[in-house]
Amino acid sequence: MAVRIGTASLATALVLGGCGPGVDNPANPPRLGRWEHQSRLVALVANDIWIDRKDAPFTIPPDASSIEACSEPTLKTRSALNRSLMANTESMCSLGTLQQRGGLITATGTCGPTDKEGGTLTGTIEFNGQERETLAKARVSVVILYKLPSGSTERLRAAYENVWRRVGDCTG
Repeated sequence: MAVRIGTASLATALVLGGCGPGVDNPANPPRLGRWEHQSRLVALVANDIWIDRKDAPFTIPPDASSIEACSEPTLKTRSALNRSLMANTESMCSLGTLQQRGGLITATGTCGPTDKEGGTLTGTIEFNGQERETLAKARVSVVILYKLPSGSTERLRAAYENVWRRVGDCTG
């Protein structure tokens, strides 16, 4: 089975980094500054068996690390999250209502049904994030069921973690 799901891109798209605003947004807990961003795969399971990235039945982008020169990580609105998710999972997943409490943000949603390589993909997605002045985290987990034309079903689970650490003030 060769299913391609942009799950790492999905996780990375969930938190906005890059060229942020020139002025700190007081309504957003993370402060404007230089941020180190790390994105990594933390779990990959096919049919209840833990597998290595190289053994995945779909392409898994490599873990990534970068420094964002002057940004302010912020979790997006539900509609923006859904646009990002849909753009990065071939219009497959959509989150429901965001729940926010004490700097924690959670949401669940559904994926599919989507026809893929002769089979049908369905599943669920779960988002957990938190924001602090000098730290932001987002974890995205997906469970995908792939029903093959033969009638058998493959189950794939993946989880990605994104961590932003403030490493200084904006320069320049």
